Amino acid sequence: MFTKGLSDLKKLLYNKNMIIAFAVLAILGFTFGYFLTEMLGEKHEYDQMKLQENPHENSVLEGEDPSNAVLKDLPSKETVIKENTILTFKREYIKSNEIDDETKTPEESMIGLNKNEFEQLYKQWEITKFDEEEVILHTKIDSYSPRFYKIGMAEKNQQQYIAVFNFDKEGKEVLDHITSTPISILNENEKKKFEEGVVFGDIEEVHRMLENYDG
Repeated sequence: MFTKGLSDLKKLLYNKNMIIAFAVLAILGFTFGYFLTEMLGEKHEYDQMKLQENPHENSVLEGEDPSNAVLKDLPSKETVIKENTILTFKREYIKSNEIDDETKTPEESMIGLNKNEFEQLYKQWEITKFDEEEVILHTKIDSYSPRFYKIGMAEKNQQQYIAVFNFDKEGKEVLDHITSTPISILNENEKKKFEEGVVFGDIEEVHRMLENYDG
């Protein structure tokens, strides 16, 4: 009987120890799981913070080949003017409502210039396109294009005469020739007309008008 009692006690202690062991394991498992979750959460927050600080790391964090990410971080090749770059100058003449295009090849001193350096050469122009194939510059001119003429007056031998002007590509008036008709023989209305100048878009119209004053 004593032996049976001892055996029952051993079973009781064994079962008690098993319960305690299971309880300890459960507590340890819960504790480990809790801290593991916390660590993973902190790592995710850290990764997100690093991503905001350096967006280029995104591809690496997503499992992309790190070598590709390094290539993305390399600075792109700077665009500069080459020997075969086409320079297109667009002049917009406001008074005649025209746009004339002029194309050129770069001068030797321009080759190798980037956009900022090139802008210093043409400060009065707006650069609307800049790549190695073509550079486009645009400017507005408050005048007439070179295909227009103006009849006005110019001085010769200290006397004013009817004269013909044309316009250069910058819109400036250039004296073409002075006629033999002095302004002094005209009436006041005609004098005022030539003082202000009369603009034509056709040289034939200029000739027809001058015939009326050919003395």
